[in-house]
Amino acid sequence: MGELQTNILRVLRSERFFKAVLALFVLESAWIAVSAAYPMVFDENTHFGVIQLYAHRWSPIFWSQPPDAAWAGPLAREPSYLYQYLMSFPYRLISALTGSQMVQIIFLRFINIALFGMGLILFRRLLLKTKVSRAMANGVLLFFILTPVVPLLAGQINYDNLVMPLAAWALLLTLSVSNRLARDKPLRLGQMLQLLTLCMFGSLVQFEFLPIFMGIVLWLGWQIWRRNKQKSLKFVHDVKANWQSSSWQRKLAVGLPLIIALVMFTEMYGVNLAIYHNPTPSCDQVLSARECAGYGAWQRNQIALAHKVPVNTNPLLYTASWTYRMFVASFYTSSGGASPQAYYLSINPLPIVFGAALIVFLVGVLLFVRYHQVIFRRYHYIGFLLFICLLYAGLLLVRNYADFLHVGQKIAINGRYLFPVILPAMLLVALAYRQALAQKHHLKIGVLAVVLILFLQGGGALTYIVVSDSHWYWPNRTVISLNRSAQKVIRPFIIAKKPVKSFG
Repeated sequence: MGELQTNILRVLRSERFFKAVLALFVLESAWIAVSAAYPMVFDENTHFGVIQLYAHRWSPIFWSQPPDAAWAGPLAREPSYLYQYLMSFPYRLISALTGSQMVQIIFLRFINIALFGMGLILFRRLLLKTKVSRAMANGVLLFFILTPVVPLLAGQINYDNLVMPLAAWALLLTLSVSNRLARDKPLRLGQMLQLLTLCMFGSLVQFEFLPIFMGIVLWLGWQIWRRNKQKSLKFVHDVKANWQSSSWQRKLAVGLPLIIALVMFTEMYGVNLAIYHNPTPSCDQVLSARECAGYGAWQRNQIALAHKVPVNTNPLLYTASWTYRMFVASFYTSSGGASPQAYYLSINPLPIVFGAALIVFLVGVLLFVRYHQVIFRRYHYIGFLLFICLLYAGLLLVRNYADFLHVGQKIAINGRYLFPVILPAMLLVALAYRQALAQKHHLKIGVLAVVLILFLQGGGALTYIVVSDSHWYWPNRTVISLNRSAQKVIRPFIIAKKPVKSFG
């Protein structure tokens, strides 16, 4: 038994296993990309439409609302635009080569898979910075890619796929700066400016990047203040000396992107705050109500307001419901909007994988509370990762709760919004289990094996394959045939095929 455990751990910590995890991620995401008809859920049609608008211009900024583009919201004041602008360049290439929308969509989807995969590689580096074993880091990544919404998101056109590598990169840079502060080493101005530039660009990819930006500023600001108070850091002196000793080429390489990012960030967020008193103004603050009627998110809110009824606003009850809904929104699947027979048909999670994930998480949180002191002592940067996770999730919860109070309905609760911090959160839970089972090596392997088996009851792209039908796919004989064949092979191994019920 001991030799078996050693062999399992040797496999888990190997680079080959990590490459196998990446290969599995690419396979399941590519399956979605080539199977699912356009447009997919998560506003793929909006992203693609804005990409097409950008393909006819060189500036990333819309100085006024384009004609007949109210369906995309107030584009001139929409801060989450950089992804669509960047994606317009590969779209220009593929559209020049083929007029087939199917080929164009699949081409752009594969770019998104590459972006998300890059994020997985960077997040693994982030997890390893804590000094956890490679086996644990690889295991966390495996269970993450077995979350059904991961391939569903990665296999379509969506700005969240670019946020993943940007978030991991920003957190890695933060750890580097934090490490120098902890060791009382002179700060590298270029590194700090690079981090600032990255955070501003990330916030222009997606508004939800701002909490990460805020968390990084608060964390490093607190560390700098503490070092200055202890007189172990001469912040202004070190920054000035570092800048003066840099070559002009280095100054240009760091300063030019910073200036561009600062101008773009200020033009969007600064102007929005100054004029509309809101970093993301509502549609009717920028456009007329008639124009906004064609914008889905605004129209949804207006319908909810028109039928608003008294609701229980207890924050604790909402938080419990929000947590459950976040799990549902991470383990469900959807048909997209390509067919009248299956128009954005959302299918709740399959019960075994969903129940396993929910129980593992809830127990893991309790174990982390129990063993947090030991975990903080044994591993690096746990305080920082916990702070970022709590701040990000907390601000998202507050925003969703504010929307709930305003419209009287639980809206915009989507598991993918937690993806920028979910891998650090999963690591914290994994460390709690490791500590709880510290002296029970055989039990650790057994628990890992059982949870993995349970996750295979619908994990990854399996839920999509099991519950989908021909109305979900591209109208292509090969695609339909492959999915039907996969269903015949997989369905007999899925014990419970009836999705869980929604409540709360």
